[in-house]
Amino acid sequence: MDFKQMEYLIMVHQTNSLTKAASNLFISPQALSKSIKNLEKEWHETIMVRTGNTIEFTDFGNYLVDEAQYLIAQYRTFSQNIKTYQQLRKPQIRLSAITNSSTILGYDFFGSFRHQNPSISLSISEYDDLEVDKQIQNGDCDLALCVNRPEHPDHFQVYTLKHCFLGCIISPEHPLVNKTTLTLKDIAEYPILTRTENFKTYHDLERETFNQDIHLNYCLKTPDDWAWTVLIRDNTTVAIVLDCIKPSPNYRIYTLSERIPWELNLVINKHRLHRPYIQKLVNYILTKTKDKDNYAHGLTSKTI
Repeated sequence: MDFKQMEYLIMVHQTNSLTKAASNLFISPQALSKSIKNLEKEWHETIMVRTGNTIEFTDFGNYLVDEAQYLIAQYRTFSQNIKTYQQLRKPQIRLSAITNSSTILGYDFFGSFRHQNPSISLSISEYDDLEVDKQIQNGDCDLALCVNRPEHPDHFQVYTLKHCFLGCIISPEHPLVNKTTLTLKDIAEYPILTRTENFKTYHDLERETFNQDIHLNYCLKTPDDWAWTVLIRDNTTVAIVLDCIKPSPNYRIYTLSERIPWELNLVINKHRLHRPYIQKLVNYILTKTKDKDNYAHGLTSKTI
């Protein structure tokens, strides 16, 4: 008696019909009937009695079904435990990333790495900017995609993957749309949408407005990358974004004249960089970002 025969037997018991069971199992009723008869020959017992269109399982048949269900459940647990054990034996990489990193790098950026390295388990968790900083500083991840540099520089290797500046987006009908450049003073007259206090863009913006003694009228602070696509439709809201965002006829992008810098960094805990599977991921990220057209500025490697 094998597992396939057990599954066939259980399906007949559940449907109380050879025809329905055969349909559910995608086999012919004749093949299913033959499988049941082979079981009866193997055990020298009658498993079921057929009277017209009805099926009645014998005491032995019911006992056999119970045992088959138990064995299959045990096997599935056994199989899952083995898979879990195999998974735990894989090298584990924990990557913390800022929430908009997938927008910047590409939504399936790590797909090829996983496909090429099935023996490595890569876990990616996305957080607000400041939380990613905590994750890498506290050793809660092996490497991070973040915008700030670590407070304890001796422990980390840093690669700058992306350079850009803070910019703003307005609708094609906005009163400012005919201007060739925009300053913080220009946009201060309008409702401003920006990220929350947990993001570096907010703090950089606040620092610059403080230095210029400018007050911004925030209509919304949100972690949502794409909230601006709805809110700028009122033709008055100005959304603070990165100037590397993809152009579209649906909005106008400006780099703020103050040239407030922003960068995406790959930060690696030096104590873990010697692990070959982490070095493999680092090399993958550096190669893939260097090859992307969006990374025309190239890569900067710094040990800090």
